[in-house]
Amino acid sequence: MPNADRLSELVTIVDCGSIAAAASRLGIPRATLSRRLKALEEELGVLLLNRDTRRLGLTAAGERLLERARAIVEATDEAWRSVQLDDDKPRGELRVSIPPTHALKGLILGFMAQYPEVHVMLMATSRHLDLHSEGVDLALRFGEVTDDALIARQLSAGWSGLVASPDYLDRMGRPAAPRDLVDHRCILRFDDGWRPRSRWPLRTGGGVDVNAYFTTNELITRLHAALAGMGLALLPADLTDLYIESGQLEPVLVEAVGERTTVQLVYSSRRFLLPQTRAFIDFTVARYGRRLEADLQLLPAIVPVREDP
Repeated sequence: MPNADRLSELVTIVDCGSIAAAASRLGIPRATLSRRLKALEEELGVLLLNRDTRRLGLTAAGERLLERARAIVEATDEAWRSVQLDDDKPRGELRVSIPPTHALKGLILGFMAQYPEVHVMLMATSRHLDLHSEGVDLALRFGEVTDDALIARQLSAGWSGLVASPDYLDRMGRPAAPRDLVDHRCILRFDDGWRPRSRWPLRTGGGVDVNAYFTTNELITRLHAALAGMGLALLPADLTDLYIESGQLEPVLVEAVGERTTVQLVYSSRRFLLPQTRAFIDFTVARYGRRLEADLQLLPAIVPVREDP
């Protein structure tokens, strides 16, 4: 019968969605992996994957085998990890995904200084990577985490509020109420795919309609756009406080528009964690733990705002 390595390769092919992507993930030539898959099917006497579509699809036999193969692969991984836990020293490779912000990059450099034997592979992206299929150990994310397969640790909490440059507000006017935002240039993020966010949240609940002038999923670019006088932006206070103090940005509708923001550390819900993964979790939680309590105490009071009917 085929060995367990072939089962692991099958799981990787399905998770990656193509033989080419799986070969890259496994670090072997595509032709080699394709040949092994074909040999596996010949040994079993069944077709496991349909190859006549743009994305590989499992046959009925493939579905049955995958369910059992995944359990075997996960059990094998946990067995190796349980042995590796005998050496508690953090070392080896650690794959981390973070949003492209300077503050979080500083966190990574601090971790590496404390654990020099850990080889960090850092992907800075606004896209939420699939930790399982893309081989990511941990990710730092803004906002809520809805994937039940992931463990999420909240690291910090604060508020996002509206800001704009004084130059923009002098040119376009200062909105007096949320309803005035419909006449302003708004710097937005994407809600889903290429669909710009269409509403900004009110602190009392609900939202107000806004029109997209410039849309990007990159947080720092939205900040730069606001500083350049391109329009209004909804940004975390951690990013804007210094610019407000310097007079480069001006808060807008402080008591009316805003939302709670969080930073979350997420990782797969595995029973065993490698020492370097556990060390990163402990390091990050300790660094943010004291800030979380202070942030919660400093949250501005919510003042009810009523719109004229």
